[in-house]
Amino acid sequence: MNIEPKTLESWIKFIRFHPDLADTYMNCFWESQLKSKSMLMGVLEKYRPMLGNCYIFGGWYGITTQLIHDNNALDYKSIYSIDIDPQCEWVFNDVINLPGVFPVTADCADFKYPQHPDTVINTVTEHLTEGEYNYWWDSVPSGTFYILQGNDFIDWHEHVRCAENLSQFRHINNINNSILIGSDSWSFQGPDGHEYNRFMAWGIK
Repeated sequence: MNIEPKTLESWIKFIRFHPDLADTYMNCFWESQLKSKSMLMGVLEKYRPMLGNCYIFGGWYGITTQLIHDNNALDYKSIYSIDIDPQCEWVFNDVINLPGVFPVTADCADFKYPQHPDTVINTVTEHLTEGEYNYWWDSVPSGTFYILQGNDFIDWHEHVRCAENLSQFRHINNINNSILIGSDSWSFQGPDGHEYNRFMAWGIK
C-alpha cells in the first residue's frame, strides 16, 4: 500500500490545524482500518487495476480515494466518495485536491449515479439495514465490478446488520447469484479490546 509524502503531509496538516476534529479523523488510522484498506488495495491491484468510474460508499474522509490515487498500479476515470455525514465532504475538500475525484454527501439507500459505474466499493455494509442494502445492491448495474466489506462487530452501536462468518456475509449481501471472484476474512481488535472479524468479497454483479 503506497502512500505518497504529499498525502501523508495532508493528513498531518489537517490534524495540526483542526485539533477539534483530530480524534475523529485519526479513527481512520486504526490498525483495523489500515488493514482493511490494504486488503482492498490488493484486490484492486490484482483484479481491477483499471477502475473506470469508481464509487466508494462509506468513503468517510477520503483516505481510500487518496490511496487509490497514490497507487501506481491503479488507474481511474473518476472517483466519487460517498458518505451520509456532511462533515465528511467538508473534510475531504479541505484535505484533498485531486483531479477527477468528488466527495458526495448522500445516503446509500437513495443514491443516484451521476455517471455509469464501472467499479463500486461498499465498506459499510454493516451500517445498512436489509432494506437499505437491498435498494443499494439492486441499483448497481449488471456487469459492475464490486468489492464489499463488513464485519461481525455487532456490539458497536452503529452496526445494524453484521454477519457471523464469511459464508453468512456472502449470503446476506445477495452476492451468491453474482460472479463471485473471491472472498476473505481476517481478525482485528475492536476499541473494546475484543477480537472481531472483518469480511470482504469481490466479483462482478
